[in-house]
Amino acid sequence: MGLKPLEVKALSLKDFNLMITGYQRRQDIENNRTRQIMTFILNYGGMGAQEYFPAEKVWPLSIDKEDEKRMITSLRMAKELLKEFEPY
Repeated sequence: MGLKPLEVKALSLKDFNLMITGYQRRQDIENNRTRQIMTFILNYGGMGAQEYFPAEKVWPLSIDKEDEKRMITSLRMAKELLKEFEPY
């Protein structure tokens, strides 16, 4: 993240977690660009791919899980989902 040790000491845990989460998301976006180029080259670059390879198969990233649908199969899961929408 480019922080100096004194800057890290001055941060609260909440601020540090927010910064590291943002940093990881920016890294995932950059990695997603790279894997999209890799997928394009694999599928259309004249390498003779017989079937289409999606980007998720070439390089799985954590941002792929954000788009997944979570099916509610129990009352406990429904309560946990409701907790996510409650105000602090």
